[in-house]
Amino acid sequence: MVLNNRLALQNSTVILSSDANVVFNDSVTTNTFTFGGLSALSAGTGFNLALQNDATSPLPIALTVGGNNSSTTYKGVLSGGGSLIKTGSGTLALAGANTFTGTTTVSAGILEVDGSSTSPTTVNGGATLAGDGTVNATVTVNSGGSIIPGANNLTVSNLTFSGSGTLNIGNLTDHTSVAALKVNSALTLSGVAGAVTVNLPTALGFNGTYRLIQFGSGIANTSGFTLGTVPTLAWNQTGSLQVSGGYLNYVITAAGDTTPPTLSNTLPINNATNISASADLVATFDETIVAGTGSIELRRISDGSLVESFNVTSSSRLTFSTTRLIINPTNNLPTNQTYYVLIPTGTIKDTSGNNYAGLSANTGWRFTVPVLPVLYTDSGSPANPLWSAILPTLNVDSPDPGPVYGSDIDVNNAAVEVGLYGNRPVVMLGTGLRIHVACNTSTSNLADFTRWFQTDGNTHVLRVFVDDENTATARAGTSSHTEAFMGGGWNYTDGMTYEWTARYTIARLQQGYCCFQLKNIDNDWAVQLSMGTNGSLTVNNRTGTDVVVTNPDGSSKNFNGGGFDVRVLDDGLNYKLWIDGVLYADSSYSRPTGDTTFRWGMYFGANNLNPPSTFNIVLVSGAQVKSWPGRLTAATTPRTKDNNAIALS
Repeated sequence: MVLNNRLALQNSTVILSSDANVVFNDSVTTNTFTFGGLSALSAGTGFNLALQNDATSPLPIALTVGGNNSSTTYKGVLSGGGSLIKTGSGTLALAGANTFTGTTTVSAGILEVDGSSTSPTTVNGGATLAGDGTVNATVTVNSGGSIIPGANNLTVSNLTFSGSGTLNIGNLTDHTSVAALKVNSALTLSGVAGAVTVNLPTALGFNGTYRLIQFGSGIANTSGFTLGTVPTLAWNQTGSLQVSGGYLNYVITAAGDTTPPTLSNTLPINNATNISASADLVATFDETIVAGTGSIELRRISDGSLVESFNVTSSSRLTFSTTRLIINPTNNLPTNQTYYVLIPTGTIKDTSGNNYAGLSANTGWRFTVPVLPVLYTDSGSPANPLWSAILPTLNVDSPDPGPVYGSDIDVNNAAVEVGLYGNRPVVMLGTGLRIHVACNTSTSNLADFTRWFQTDGNTHVLRVFVDDENTATARAGTSSHTEAFMGGGWNYTDGMTYEWTARYTIARLQQGYCCFQLKNIDNDWAVQLSMGTNGSLTVNNRTGTDVVVTNPDGSSKNFNGGGFDVRVLDDGLNYKLWIDGVLYADSSYSRPTGDTTFRWGMYFGANNLNPPSTFNIVLVSGAQVKSWPGRLTAATTPRTKDNNAIALS
């Protein structure tokens, strides 16, 4: 391509490829050309560009790039005796080994040198020189210009700040040994005190010396610099610019803090005996902690063998969060084992560099992961036929009276009927306990549908099998249900508050489902609980934010194979919901017509339990419904929970 008009491409990005050949015609007597942008995604012949015209004795040309404000990368080589002018608000990244000998002027935007250049470079006000490369020439920063070294370092031959300027440093921890900006020879300032502003990252700062500029000669003190943004420091930390041994450094020190951090508590606590195989390990200290060096180890108590080692500076299974260290083992821990944690001295320190003394014995932090109890036994009798065998025997689009039998389930009541609510009888209000199963949306004939619902002791056994589908209404083919619910209900106009409490055990989980709804016949649900396939539990507020039930370290709690207590209060408008005694929902949802009731079990929405799943089982123990006069916001009658003496208002 021969350019006969210096402005022909002033709005266009020139993208060079392996067979490109751009020629600057000598008929343009000004020897100046303008590109909107310049790009080459590789290096080599065709990607290169000579900054000279095509005269017999080539003359240098001045190339202006960037007027279309685009950001591009040029990996080719700029050669010849010409010059480069960067304009526009975008970034031009030079990634090749450029050899042109004319000047470079950064008039606007960013010129990022990630390769090399031999061109004397001037950075004008409002413009920026950046990158990780090398400028083997003098760089002059005029008043208002700035330099932003990359994550490694930017190297120049000489550097002059001719007026006020800015040096922006991206990450201090990258520059504990290698300076962000290296000036091989002279670093020269204008002589005006504080003319160059140094902006540092505002993240938490740790004690140490951070290399900002390395220089051969030129300054003896920090008088030409002033600090702009600085790291967040602890109450006893100070940070300052210092010149020492050919470096401009930023030094963070702590006055008077020689006290090492101490361990406040652990989760699980020491000698805990009933810990989940998937639990995170959380150590909380009396002050902010950071990683030191070395590895933390998790070992078996039986033979001292290593389960997993966590390098404190590189392991993705460790999280340092202010005063807490969270250890997330890669795999679930084998059951019927006792484990202990070793924390060597020096692996954890405070922000002043004081080392935590560590845990060196197998008695400092140990815990046991027990064998999981058998939650239920399936007798296998009578058989559980496939849905394809049951469907032809049912009424479709109307309730079927049954019976539809399934195998008997024997619940391990001692393991299941625990917690706040599990070990107590079922108590209903309204018109009593009813169930919604695949072929009948509302029946009190519980014994006729043992395929889906059974009772053992204080526990409801609710099952859904693969391919079960709703046949009782026009929603046939979808919407699998096995739910128990209180017949009847309430409305806000009744001026009553209703309470539902129960203990859930997620006995067999192959596919997620909704396990509870505060359901209104006219206005749908107000709040519901969703069990994820991964064992997570989410509180869904119809008009608010969904909330995931978490461990103390903030991670999603896994309830698969375990259990939780639920308490719900509702007056037909306002509701509250607790999981294991923690308030997770406190909101309202208008339900002006119809009655609201409590529903528990499994509901798959517009879906079924799909292959390769075979069946789910959820156990709900000690379900009770109670009520008292007064709406939720005004109800003050004390209620005493069964199993303890805590009065709840």
